[in-house]
Amino acid sequence: MIFRPRNTKTQIAPTITLPDWAEEKARAMAREKGRDYHALRADWLAFAQAESAKGNPPKNAGAAFLAYCGKQDSLR
Repeated sequence: MIFRPRNTKTQIAPTITLPDWAEEKARAMAREKGRDYHALRADWLAFAQAESAKGNPPKNAGAAFLAYCGKQDSLR
């Protein structure tokens, strides 16, 4: 007899890590725009993980994060 599960296991999205150079540049961009770096990072990571779960992970996480930070409006 062969037993097989009825539901297939869902694959957990891989963790997304940002390189140091991207974090340094993003901190500078956030400072110039008067934004909170940690809030920007948390928002982008939530978006990137949701996209990864859909099967569309960022090809270059550092560059994608910097592009996201660059598109945010300035608060100053």
